[in-house]
Amino acid sequence: RLHDPTGGTITAGGVDLRHWDLTAWRDSVGVLSQDVFLFHGTILDNIAYGGRDASRDEVVAAAKATGVDVMVEKFSKGFDTVVGERGAWLSGGERQRIAIARLFLRQPRIILMDEPTSHLDGEVLSATIEMMRWLMLGRTTFIVTHQTETLKLADRVLFLENGRLSGDSTHTQLLEEHPGYAALWKIRGSAYQSTARSRAFARDDRKKRQPVSQ
Repeated sequence: RLHDPTGGTITAGGVDLRHWDLTAWRDSVGVLSQDVFLFHGTILDNIAYGGRDASRDEVVAAAKATGVDVMVEKFSKGFDTVVGERGAWLSGGERQRIAIARLFLRQPRIILMDEPTSHLDGEVLSATIEMMRWLMLGRTTFIVTHQTETLKLADRVLFLENGRLSGDSTHTQLLEEHPGYAALWKIRGSAYQSTARSRAFARDDRKKRQPVSQ
């Protein structure tokens, strides 16, 4: 409800959004975007921001439920690690995982995801998608994405071309019956596989260059 429709209505539970209590509505909705905003505080602080008056135990429980605790273990100060301004001292994947744990702590009924994996690839992408899958359980989720791997999370795909809806079906059916969707999948899927292979080769090359301990 940052904007109201200029025509028609948007309803939730059969009720026009303009008739909902604004605070109650916004408490029911969580957002995960491609650019995660983190404060210059600890990992614990940034997750806790998602829940009013959440205890440390509740924050840690949300981290465990989304797998963020595994990431946190590699930091010497754990949940008390300072992330830097806007999370500058973390990788893109780490920032996104903290945002997912923050959302899980809030327990919204509806989730909006806007290109949530656009900056990720390889193993980080796979791990983040698995966390998103847990976050989505039991919730209505809208995902805006061009990432082929992320599309697999959707039960229903609405495919837009030039601002118009040209496909509305499952991923499998669109892949078989919609030329435009199949073409996008082929292009984006090939790019993803190419990037993953390049990164794998780079890791192997780094291993070969490592000096042998005497």
